[in-house]
Amino acid sequence: MIKILRNRIGTVLLALVCLTIGLSGCSSQPTETITDVPTNTDVLEPQMVLAYTAADSLNPYFAKTQANQELATLMYDGLIVLKEGYVPEYRIASNIQNQGTTVTVTLSRTLFSDGSLVTPQDVQQCMREAMKAETLSYALDFQNVIDVIINEKNQLEIYLKHPDPYFINFLDFPVYKVETVGQENTDNKDLPPLGSGRYVYHEEAGAYWLRANPRWMKGAPKIKMIGLMNLPDAEAVAHAQHVGSIDWCYSDLSSNTFPSMNGKTKQVTLPNLVYLGANMHSGAMSNRVIRAGVSAALNRTAVAENAYFGVAKSASGPFTTNVKETEGLQVLSPTADTEKAIAFFEQAGYKTLNDQGYRVNQSGIELSAKIIYNRENSARENVATLIAAQLGVVGCKATISGLPYNEYKTAVSKGHYDLYVAEMAIPDNFDLYPLLNAGGLITLDVSDPVYQGENEELPGGEGADLGTVVENAGDNYVTARAANRYRNGHGSLTEVVSCLNQEFPIIPICHRMGMLIYDDSIVGEPKPLSTDPFFGIEHCTVPDES
Repeated sequence: MIKILRNRIGTVLLALVCLTIGLSGCSSQPTETITDVPTNTDVLEPQMVLAYTAADSLNPYFAKTQANQELATLMYDGLIVLKEGYVPEYRIASNIQNQGTTVTVTLSRTLFSDGSLVTPQDVQQCMREAMKAETLSYALDFQNVIDVIINEKNQLEIYLKHPDPYFINFLDFPVYKVETVGQENTDNKDLPPLGSGRYVYHEEAGAYWLRANPRWMKGAPKIKMIGLMNLPDAEAVAHAQHVGSIDWCYSDLSSNTFPSMNGKTKQVTLPNLVYLGANMHSGAMSNRVIRAGVSAALNRTAVAENAYFGVAKSASGPFTTNVKETEGLQVLSPTADTEKAIAFFEQAGYKTLNDQGYRVNQSGIELSAKIIYNRENSARENVATLIAAQLGVVGCKATISGLPYNEYKTAVSKGHYDLYVAEMAIPDNFDLYPLLNAGGLITLDVSDPVYQGENEELPGGEGADLGTVVENAGDNYVTARAANRYRNGHGSLTEVVSCLNQEFPIIPICHRMGMLIYDDSIVGEPKPLSTDPFFGIEHCTVPDES
């Protein structure tokens, strides 16, 4: 579907393309001339339209609106692109060597859209910008970085505070040509810096568009021209989706509402884990056996289908099932095993049922759980309600309490719960420590013992029964210690997941999914990623309406 921007853009493009060709050699760096830039005005008409906010920046480190942050993924490439299953694929980098606390990056021969080479200096400066970016997660990703320098071989050397075997997964930060930062248009508005990505930004006389980059490392995308519709805010974007004015809509569905746009749909794998956090210090959930019973009682598939309308998948562990590094480690059942749950509860001493059908111990105390959740998120209420019902089936009296977000955070931090419903995006380097301390809300005891060496073992020696270790750990968290070892480069992912499987400080429920909706006229099979909703667009086409 070709939208309303076609005629306006088509009238200015021919002259502008000629101007672009004429200026491409102005850089002080070596450039390559591309002679196959289209000059036919029919080809230059926009074949699809995307949302854009002209009042916001397109610099990837300053863009605040979702529309512009997404457009930046079309304009800029990183050292790698992180594909589904946390699989890195080289882009601007040709080789990355991780040697303990030094990561050495060799660049490929990549060209910016003006034909100049991407230099180590460009990458270095962009990484330093990423380390202090406020609107995206790069600053959090690079907390382990001391500095990035350029060595005598013109390679980048990234110095880390501690080893991180999967640090490469963070190197998808966008790279632009540093000397083009701060360039302005005729209205004294900053233009986005040049990138090496699939498309190049243009504007003229109040019209905005993206042109396929013929110098892109994998060849120019098949859709040659994308019109940009200036939409001032999220409400305007939603209206444009509803009336069919734009052709591509991605949502992570964090608001639990679906975009009202017609077209083809694809679900998008997210790293977002929905889980139960357990009170390890007091109440019934301080008993590992009862936590294991709660996990066994969960019908994760039912929660995914009903709380998230099927746009979620049951969790077999903290990671999505397509992560190669965790094959064979994630063993949670998608459906409830009520017999197993009851057996765990009986093992913990809750062997009989009272008149209300709840399990009681020898002292007549009911097995109960207070579940709290953030009531400002409707999906969390659905999750809590479903889980309470599932626990009731096996004799656990579960009550739910929805709290305003700030009160919810306070309750979690002070331990005023038995279970809490939460969600977290698992970091790209598989660091689960933030998950275990609820993003900093809970203080974890990782001091006993303190692990220093890379080859030190868990308490009890190699092959020790982790269940016994946990029962003897008191207030110390065995899983937290394992996760802390891992994040400091002294432990393994296997160790962390093995501890999770036996200790259950958190109980995975499901992984949320995002959704892409794109116009029926677009032909091809995009493979959107949570970090790049346009992944695969380069292979798509829009047939000529004529």
